[in-house]
Amino acid sequence: MTDFIPTFRGYVAPWECDEMGHMNIQFYFSKAQEADLHLMDALGFTKEKRWQTGTVLQPTEFHVRFHKELFASDLVVIHSGILSVADCVVEFYHEIRNGLTGALAATMVVTALHRSADNPSPIALPGDVRMGAHNLTVALTPEGKPRSFPLRSSVDMPDMAIAHKNKMPETNRSAVAPDECASNGRLSTRGFMSRVSDSQGHMWALAGLDRQSQKQQGLATATVEMRLNVFHRPEVDTTMLMHTELVEAAAKTLHYRHWLFDAASGAPIASHNGIGLLFSKADRKAVPIPPAVAARFSTSS
Repeated sequence: MTDFIPTFRGYVAPWECDEMGHMNIQFYFSKAQEADLHLMDALGFTKEKRWQTGTVLQPTEFHVRFHKELFASDLVVIHSGILSVADCVVEFYHEIRNGLTGALAATMVVTALHRSADNPSPIALPGDVRMGAHNLTVALTPEGKPRSFPLRSSVDMPDMAIAHKNKMPETNRSAVAPDECASNGRLSTRGFMSRVSDSQGHMWALAGLDRQSQKQQGLATATVEMRLNVFHRPEVDTTMLMHTELVEAAAKTLHYRHWLFDAASGAPIASHNGIGLLFSKADRKAVPIPPAVAARFSTSS
C-alpha cells in the first residue's frame, strides 16, 4: 500500500452552490473528474499515451458518500489512489476535503473501463499502466466503505417497459448541450449529475414534501450516499428522459431511484440510486421521515 497523492486543489465558487447554500452534487463530480486526469498521469496513462493508443479509461460506475457540506468560498483538495486493477478495469478512490480545515467532505470510488475511444468493448490495459496502478494502490478507508449500495454489486439496468409498468413519473426532459460535453464530444459525468440534481425537487414533490413545504417547516434535504451507473454517454443534441421511483423509506432516510433514457429510442443511458434525508435548518440535525412521506414510498412500487 502507498500514500494517497494530491490530484486536485481548488475552490467552491458561489455559482456552484444550490438554494441551501452548499456545493451542488454535480460539482463534486466535476472536481473529481479533474482528479481522475491527474491520477491517470501518475499511473502513466497520460494524455499523450491515450492519443497514441487510441484508448481511454472510461468511468462507468461511481459510489459516493457525503460526509460534510462544502460552502461558497471553501477551499477544496482531493487526494487519490488506486483500489484495484484488473485486466481491463481500474478502481480509483478519491477523498474530497475542505482544504482549510481538513474535514472530509466526500469519498468517491470510481470504476473505469479501459476501452477504445470509438468502441465500448473492453481492452486489456498496457503492462506499464498496470504496473503504475499497482504502485499507487491504497486501502479503502472506513469512511469510503459503502453503507447502502455494495461495491461491485449487480447493475441496476433501466428498462422503459418497467418504468411504464411501475408508473415511474417523468422528472426530467432535456437535451445534451455542447457545453456539457467532454473532449470526446459526449456528455460529461457532471452532465449526468446535473440531471439528477434537477430531478431531486420533483422527487421530493412526489414524496409529498416540495421545496416550499420544506421551507415552511424549517426543513432541508441532503443526499448522504449514491451510486451512479453509466451505460452510454450521449452526444450533443441527444434528447433524454428521466423517470424516478420512490423505493423505500427508513426511520430517517429515503431510497430513491432515477433512470435516464434516450428519449428517441428508449435505450438506457444511466441509473442513479440515492439515499436522502431531511434535516432541521435550525440545528442541522437529521429528523425522522414524516409518516405521510414514508407512506408514499411504501406504495410507489
